[in-house]
Amino acid sequence: MAYAPTRIPKGSLVDAWILEHKAGPDVLYHIQRHPQELDAMLALPLLDQVEALTLLSQRLSGSPQTAVVTGAAPRPQIQPVSRPPTPVRTGPMRGSDDPPDPESVDLSEHRRFYGTPKSRRAH
Repeated sequence: MAYAPTRIPKGSLVDAWILEHKAGPDVLYHIQRHPQELDAMLALPLLDQVEALTLLSQRLSGSPQTAVVTGAAPRPQIQPVSRPPTPVRTGPMRGSDDPPDPESVDLSEHRRFYGTPKSRRAH
């Protein structure tokens, strides 16, 4: 198979990246159109070349990681908020017909509910 002429050194990391990576054709096209980026990339140490190729491939392919690299905030997924649970009662419910608690009321309230001893005999 014959390849188009390129300035990428055969057997270099950039060459291997383009041949093996899924975004290789996009990176090759970009590098062929911007030879100054190839020169700058080849001047970097190997690990920095890997990072530069990774960032370039993410930028060209529009992958989700691009938002992190470029600093753009990803769109948050909006989830509906569920209603909070009904609070649990910690004491008994008191209706208006319940007798007052003898420990917490005074004698006048007790008489209002039960009446006086005379009124109780009349019923």
